[in-house]
Amino acid sequence: VASTHLPRGEQLGNGLSVRPGGVSVLTTHALYEMWAGADGVPKTVWRNVYDRGPGRKPGQLTWGSGTTPSYFGPGGSGWVAIVDNARVPRLHVYRSDDGSPVCSIRAFAQPNQGTENSPMVWGDSIVVPSTYGFQYPPMAESGGPPAPGPAPFVGAMTRIDVAPGKCTRVWENRDRMSTLPRLSTADGLILALGYGPYTPGVQQLGPVNYVATDFRTGRRVVTRQVGFAPFDEPLQLTGMIAPDGSLWQGTFARMLRIAP
Repeated sequence: VASTHLPRGEQLGNGLSVRPGGVSVLTTHALYEMWAGADGVPKTVWRNVYDRGPGRKPGQLTWGSGTTPSYFGPGGSGWVAIVDNARVPRLHVYRSDDGSPVCSIRAFAQPNQGTENSPMVWGDSIVVPSTYGFQYPPMAESGGPPAPGPAPFVGAMTRIDVAPGKCTRVWENRDRMSTLPRLSTADGLILALGYGPYTPGVQQLGPVNYVATDFRTGRRVVTRQVGFAPFDEPLQLTGMIAPDGSLWQGTFARMLRIAP
């Protein structure tokens, strides 16, 4: 087993993404494309620094980008996408082979947003949910106190279509997704657990809903209460869609199987 070292001061706060010709690694400072050299040691193919902002945003776990890189586009992995941690976060799409830019756009049209979740991709489209203000367990957070400070979890989710040289926003809503959304390509529905509209008070207390959002329009088509926090606090966990269309989703205290 061979290994390599990141530059001093850089840390991993997200997962790795793998394609047939490389591995995408996002640290708290930069995005890397890596591959094994002839000696088996990981080599940096390219490295792009991103704007990591003035500190850890509320609703993110580290000081830096909260996204695991997402491969998509030509050939299924010709592009790679991340969202940075700038004061006004931006979505960046690069060519996987050489790191050259494809396009970039403000990640959310609404102010005071950010994300700890990996962009969800389908074809040449990207869906990014906002976690800005989401209250994670304190023991899961690192990188200092949130900047500019605690904030309400008002929610947002946006779809952006990508073409060479152009990122285009298709829709944006105010869904307060409290799990990592999953896409059912069979019917074009984005499935997740979520809270109702924001009201002042404790996040971890109140109804938890199963929600389905139309990928094409961004409109909510299903809202059904399936639990109550804190027992069913979703914690931004990742669920799975079964072949029969059911969503299997873990919460703080139990596993839910939710039929369509």
